[in-house]
Amino acid sequence: MSGLYGVRNVYYCPRIHIVPDVRWRPATTVTFTDSGLGLSSEAMVIQHITWSVSGRDVESVNLNLERDQTKTLGGLASYLYPNVARGRGQGSGSGTVGNGGTNDRPQTPPPMLPPTGGPVGTNPVSPGQQEGGRFPNQGGGAFTNTISSSMLASGVHGRMTGRMNLNNNGVSGSSYGLLGQSRVAPPLNTQRAVDGLGDAISATSATAVVSSEGMTFTGIVDPDSSDRYTQTHNITVKVPDDVADEIISVTAIYSLGVVGSKAVLTATATEQEGDNSISRTFSLSGGATRRTIAIFGGSTLTGASTEGNTINIELKRTPGTGDDTASYSSLVIHAIKVNFQRYSMKGLGDTGLNPY
Repeated sequence: MSGLYGVRNVYYCPRIHIVPDVRWRPATTVTFTDSGLGLSSEAMVIQHITWSVSGRDVESVNLNLERDQTKTLGGLASYLYPNVARGRGQGSGSGTVGNGGTNDRPQTPPPMLPPTGGPVGTNPVSPGQQEGGRFPNQGGGAFTNTISSSMLASGVHGRMTGRMNLNNNGVSGSSYGLLGQSRVAPPLNTQRAVDGLGDAISATSATAVVSSEGMTFTGIVDPDSSDRYTQTHNITVKVPDDVADEIISVTAIYSLGVVGSKAVLTATATEQEGDNSISRTFSLSGGATRRTIAIFGGSTLTGASTEGNTINIELKRTPGTGDDTASYSSLVIHAIKVNFQRYSMKGLGDTGLNPY
């Protein structure tokens, strides 16, 4: 072609008309069954449709379906009693939703009301108590928006526990006086040392001395002599007023110079008022500089829980005898702590109310 036909040939070429072959009305439903998904004649709403074709393949139409879970306004009773109020929603396989079915939803029944007269239970409450769900001056029925504590049913109120528990009464000096109530938890307590033991330490035998370094147990003074003297140190402490139990522990920091040697100590803790005591013999390794050791670790001493009792800690060493191989070395106890089981919080609390 030439001339005007060559200019307008594009208008005379074959044309492709795109038409809406796949379309649907919004809110249209289909019935879907899939035993693997547990669906049987389930009404599903079409949300989206896609269409595709490739070459000479069969056309593919994909439907995006969504289950209709619309809830009707049935009130709280329809959710608490679904077997009574079946109209609160559409269950699986119970019918169709939207325009795809002809069955109408059942109407939601009115809320269930409690008896209108008399108290709940067989025994009346004196004085009269407002029961839950019974509001003579309101028209809201059994279920309202708010329920105050005074409107609880007598049965619910009677089953409430811990209404008079004394949870804040767990201090060291508290007393208990409410019959029928749970006892309070014991006050918190832990092992804590007694302060100011420096003036209560004394050397009582042989060549034992107390210096700025601490308690010193010397070695053998005269190698030519066959006599071996026992050296003794004493520590005296009073039981504090916030003691919680009879458990005591004693820790110390020591130094012993010769590597490979060891010194043997015998420790005795005595409660002087009742003449109760515990004792222990142990070894201290040489080559140690300010090393911590537990002399008594959480031991029970009868009488150690009585405020003001006197506890005496006695340490003894006989160098060069038995398993003590540090014959000519001095053992120095730099610091010692006497720990009692003491309350973490000390206070007074008096519960003297006794209504019985």
